[in-house]
Amino acid sequence: MDSSENSGSPYKKRARTSETQNREEAANTSQMRTRGAFLTTLPLDVLLCILERLDPFDLTHIVQTNRAFRATLLHSSQGCRIWKTASESAIIPECPPHVPQVFWVRSFLRDWRCSQCGSWTNGVEDFDFALLRKWCKRCRSDGLVPSSSVATLISKVDDQLLELVIYTYNQGSTERRYWKDDVVEMLATCNRYKRDIRAGRRRVKNYEEFKAGRILYVRARTQHAQEARDWFDARRKAAKELEALYNRRYKQVLQRCEDLGYWFVRDIEDLNRSLDDGIFQYLSEFYKHDITDYAWERMKPALEPCLLDWRCSWPVDQHVISQRMLLIKDTYDDYKRTLHPIEWLRLPPLKMISMMPAFRSLIYDKPDIPLDRLRCDEAARDLPQFISTYYANVKDVLLRTMGEAINLTRGTANQMVVTDDHLALASSAFYMRRDDLFCSLTDVLEQLSYSEAEDRRGYGGRFWLQLQDPEQFHYGLRLFKWDRIGHAICQNLAIALGLDPQATRPEDLDALDRYFFCRYEHCMAECIAMPWRRVIHHCWNVHADYRRSAEPLRISILSGEVSEAVRRKRFPAELLKAWSCNHCPIHLNNLQMQDDAVRHVQTEHDVVEPRCPVDFFCAVPQEHCLPGDSIAIQLEDDACQDLIIECTDLSWSIGPPSIHKKGPIQ
Repeated sequence: MDSSENSGSPYKKRARTSETQNREEAANTSQMRTRGAFLTTLPLDVLLCILERLDPFDLTHIVQTNRAFRATLLHSSQGCRIWKTASESAIIPECPPHVPQVFWVRSFLRDWRCSQCGSWTNGVEDFDFALLRKWCKRCRSDGLVPSSSVATLISKVDDQLLELVIYTYNQGSTERRYWKDDVVEMLATCNRYKRDIRAGRRRVKNYEEFKAGRILYVRARTQHAQEARDWFDARRKAAKELEALYNRRYKQVLQRCEDLGYWFVRDIEDLNRSLDDGIFQYLSEFYKHDITDYAWERMKPALEPCLLDWRCSWPVDQHVISQRMLLIKDTYDDYKRTLHPIEWLRLPPLKMISMMPAFRSLIYDKPDIPLDRLRCDEAARDLPQFISTYYANVKDVLLRTMGEAINLTRGTANQMVVTDDHLALASSAFYMRRDDLFCSLTDVLEQLSYSEAEDRRGYGGRFWLQLQDPEQFHYGLRLFKWDRIGHAICQNLAIALGLDPQATRPEDLDALDRYFFCRYEHCMAECIAMPWRRVIHHCWNVHADYRRSAEPLRISILSGEVSEAVRRKRFPAELLKAWSCNHCPIHLNNLQMQDDAVRHVQTEHDVVEPRCPVDFFCAVPQEHCLPGDSIAIQLEDDACQDLIIECTDLSWSIGPPSIHKKGPIQ
């Protein structure tokens, strides 16, 4: 519809009556223009490099952004080169002659519905390169008319007129087929020319020029369609050959798995679906060539945790497995009794111990042979070395994850070497396959050790097997991820509290023994009091807009009296059995309430004034594992102080940010 038709439309826009609405819309429009104008301010060579890396469908959107992009992409030599590069990368044929580039890309790539009835098609399989339409089988058979039947169905149609209409072929046939609507439209066009000639509005020469140009156009389109069909047939043939080649290499992998004793691996597709994305990409590179001994030696370490997990989960007598797990647990508990009780907090969980090579063979191999305690005690001799290796592996994985993230953010010109000391900082923020944020190596070890959290998050046997091999990092596996947003929040919170972010440990923030609450408007409705870890996780997880804007964090720290009241309300002694003596293992698997643990230390160990965590300790990582660790409070005057934290640089916050606080922290 043209502008004149628009101007005569009876539907008119409603007049604006509110100045506030006008100002809001003007601000939104200005913001959109500012964002859209960013690309136009870039140098031309930089802009062309960006456009060359886009796929054809993205370029169709860029074309409709403004006239400058449209002229560059559709009417310049650089635009032709960009479209050609994008088409080659997306593996699509070139645009047919005299067909709009945008129409060609969208109809070929994204329009998967039938052009006639709108039902779903098989995509490129049902695309007609001559008529530039996608058809379902029913519409193709109903709408296409063979050349021998056109004259019967449509009167006044001869061979000369059919030369002006684009035609196609059915697969396996040489008879031309025409779309009925195209024939009717061309007949109407020719009749219009003839009427104009008889009325003197046009000359016969115009009609002849039209037919000559149309014949050339039909020939060009037909030639392009034939080339496109040949291209598609070659692609389909190459895909089938590649599929056959991959199937042969998959069989090589299955045979090698069977030679290692993994006879239960029958379907490579099931194996591939069970792999992590990073490991799958790593292994895909080897499928491009024959699986030689050298290639298999590099593939086997990446596959082995998955294969071992399959072997451990293979259907066997679950009663036998449960009995053996109880025996392993008793053996592990005896080992724990030889340690200082507070060391239990960071020990690997029972699931990790069950995946230890010595214990794994005792649990899952030879289910028909009874397992005795003597064999378990012999396997337990490897526990000290295994636990030491476990600590080293967790630390190594975290260091690699942290170093990779920081160096990717900072660039390769000035790489930062991450040391063990960084892992002890409260600002070293990690998350593990879920939406929970953990600060420092200590928090990660406690989280892994806490059996209830393990069950809640469902870390399976494969997770613990992969954790035993830090080289899984090189295979593309990321068990942990360092989070720059969480790091920035932790770092800036430490500065707001008057601490040095480069030296602050989680223990330093725990020693403050204060609670916080979020001051965002919708959070103030409930006024939830949270410990420092929880408020960091809240800002990291709930306020998603903070990640994309420079809006400062608004939190408040509660006074000491209010924090003590919150603590009493949060940890009622009659409901929480999470405390243990630190002088003897009497409370192993039998945690007590805090008063009972203190009374035990006083009576059995002659400690007059027990101190936490010297004489007794909380055996549950309470700050991030216990449910209900945030409670609603009612604020009074002088109950809190405001902290407004502006994280101005989230790419890598290494310098002090802007901090605003009302008075010194009391």
